[in-house]
Amino acid sequence: MENVNQSDAQSISFRDASGRLKLGWRLALGTLTVVLGLYLAGLAGDLAARWHGELPWLARQFIQAAVMVAVVLPLICWLRIRIDRRTLAGIGFSEPKRALRFFLLGLSIPAAILFLPLLIITVGGWASVTVNATGPVIGLLLGWLVVALLFEALPEEIAIRGYLYRNLSTAMVRWLAALASIGLFVCIPLTLALVQWLTGMGGDFGGTEGITADYLIIIVLFGAVLAYLRVVTGSVWTCVGFHLGFLQLGRQAWVGDHEQALFQIEAASAGPVDLFFQLTALAALLVILALPWLCRRKRGWSKKAQD
Repeated sequence: MENVNQSDAQSISFRDASGRLKLGWRLALGTLTVVLGLYLAGLAGDLAARWHGELPWLARQFIQAAVMVAVVLPLICWLRIRIDRRTLAGIGFSEPKRALRFFLLGLSIPAAILFLPLLIITVGGWASVTVNATGPVIGLLLGWLVVALLFEALPEEIAIRGYLYRNLSTAMVRWLAALASIGLFVCIPLTLALVQWLTGMGGDFGGTEGITADYLIIIVLFGAVLAYLRVVTGSVWTCVGFHLGFLQLGRQAWVGDHEQALFQIEAASAGPVDLFFQLTALAALLVILALPWLCRRKRGWSKKAQD
């Protein structure tokens, strides 16, 4: 009877046999850290807009980005050191040169996906591409890059593909850890929308109304690509670079005249426009499939990572 009681007590305890917080609690804390950062960032944006009246939209984004990175990164580092009882190297904070190399690799993937179709349709004469490299456009691009890096790419990837995936991959094989990380990635906007609804805050997601089937499909696919990159390259910084490039470079190519577009595509008919998007999808598939060969490494999808 005493052994049974000890077993029951251990099963409901917060810590494992080594005294470390159990995996489920570590995953919950990591996920809620991202939700908290997003919620406080949205709240800070709302408060800034109320205090300053007609606040420029990009200025509001800068405020939200500053709050997001200031909340998430320190908390994730604290969780890794005090709760995980592990070093920060396990979530990507080591070897700056290696991190920079993989960051540029991740950034080059969406760049190739964008530039290859532009080059093909231009050389083929199906459309003309104008580079709108004016001062305001370049300034806006740089501003958006900073916002996207601090608001989404850096804190989300360090938390999700860094902290959460690292905990998962040491407890289960990599392919299963990748799938689980996608599930946690989807849980974040759902939880955020619920919290915003409960607190009467519309936020960037507009409460539960912003969670549509199309949105969830995009999140799942985006999370799958990021998880794939994390496993194949073995570096969270590939995910940071890809996340940043995906958010920003896709906004820089516009069909027709658009004053904020860096690349303006002028097509004679709808055919070349459809061709551009088909080539973009094909380029994305080829680049992603070729990535393991380019990295020249086998990650062992059926193996666990070292704790």
